[in-house]
Amino acid sequence: MFSLLKVRAMEQRLCEWPAGADGAPKAISRLEGQIEEQKHLRLQDAKQVEAKAARIKEWVTNKLRELEQQNQLLREQNDRCNQQLELLRNHIAAQGSRNCTVSILGIS
Repeated sequence: MFSLLKVRAMEQRLCEWPAGADGAPKAISRLEGQIEEQKHLRLQDAKQVEAKAARIKEWVTNKLRELEQQNQLLREQNDRCNQQLELLRNHIAAQGSRNCTVSILGIS
């Protein structure tokens, strides 16, 4: 934004320069050079911003892929743990019913 204001100020000064004044061609050339330099700097800034945005996008994409893989692994682990928990519950239930049967029959 600041560069745009500088360019506008230079263009305004260029327009206000009196016609036929001594040194006008040199001043016009100098101001035109400054304008071109500012345009070049803005273009470089835009390229840098674009490159940074591309790097950020790549990082986010890679991080998302990594998190999705981690999420899948956690889901698989959770499924295995739930299966083991169910087996343990069934085993405990079977042990409990066997103990009840043994006590009813008077077997210690």
